[in-house]
Amino acid sequence: MAVQTNDIGILFASMRSIYGHLWPHGASDVEVWRRALNEFSAAELQLGANKCLREFPDRPPTMGQFVFMLSSGRPPPARRIEKPKFSLVRAQANRILMVMLFRADGFPRDTLKAMVELKNALAEDAEREQTDELVFAAELDTALRQLMKDHKGEPA
Repeated sequence: MAVQTNDIGILFASMRSIYGHLWPHGASDVEVWRRALNEFSAAELQLGANKCLREFPDRPPTMGQFVFMLSSGRPPPARRIEKPKFSLVRAQANRILMVMLFRADGFPRDTLKAMVELKNALAEDAEREQTDELVFAAELDTALRQLMKDHKGEPA
């Protein structure tokens, strides 16, 4: 479906036929137009050139206007929206970590990174195993406190 250089050449010839000397683009512009129109087929380009007769009767469209004109009849591209990875377990994990961060007098960067990684790993395990939130909260609190102690950043 990707537009070829020859397709742009044919489009330019059509536009020169329609607009004559008003068509300002030539060989040096082909690659720029090819990249801009790469999502369209050669047939769509020709339909677009024919549509220009109605939409732009007095002057040729800019590249942006031409792309917009071709795109306006299309549905937007399909996008898969993934369900966010958020649960009560993750909310609880974030809350516990935030409480520890606010109560402490700062952490070295490596300790903070280790805490976040530990929190995320334990939350994933708890979600997979469907651990009770209260049990998880206690386990996470204990694990984070031990990590802080091991890194000599014992909480206040």
